Amino acid sequence: MAPPPAIAPYGAGKHRPGGRHIPDSGLLRENYNGAIRFLMQVIGYVGITYASATEATTIFNLVPGFPFLFAIIFRYQTFIQESLT
Repeated sequence: MAPPPAIAPYGAGKHRPGGRHIPDSGLLRENYNGAIRFLMQVIGYVGITYASATEATTIFNLVPGFPFLFAIIFRYQTFIQESLT
């Protein structure tokens, strides 16, 4: 099974055919993750600029709700559902 394209460059050159191991650098990993996050934000904002003002406002208003939904999904936040009857 092949790794996803975003992860593939990170692990592609770790083991060379000659048997020499390339050390895993935490700084390299952080820079790679930071670059991916930066590019995702830039691509997102560029995409929003090509949308209408209504769509852009709607998306920006929905953004604060995503962390709460992820907190519920990953069980960091409990959701209490009470019956109305």
